[in-house]
Amino acid sequence: MKVDPSIDDTGDKPTFPQVALIRPLAGFCCGLAVLTILWPDWIEALTGYDPDQHDGTVEWLIVLALLSSAPYWRSRRAGPGPPSSSLD
Repeated sequence: MKVDPSIDDTGDKPTFPQVALIRPLAGFCCGLAVLTILWPDWIEALTGYDPDQHDGTVEWLIVLALLSSAPYWRSRRAGPGPPSSSLD
């Protein structure tokens, strides 16, 4: 059986270090989202620092920033897409 070296059969399977980084990060992000829903001023309670006068804005911005990075990590995992065709 002859194997064509130009064919990559790994697909979009993440490597172990990627999984070891992405899964805990996703769990942390989900945990912060749930924490922010249940306790909107958790930063003030944990650190004593009051950046938003107890209205939860900073906490929601942190959750939003972490969630907005999900498409980036998804695109890094998927690899290059199919070649685009020219309409010329």
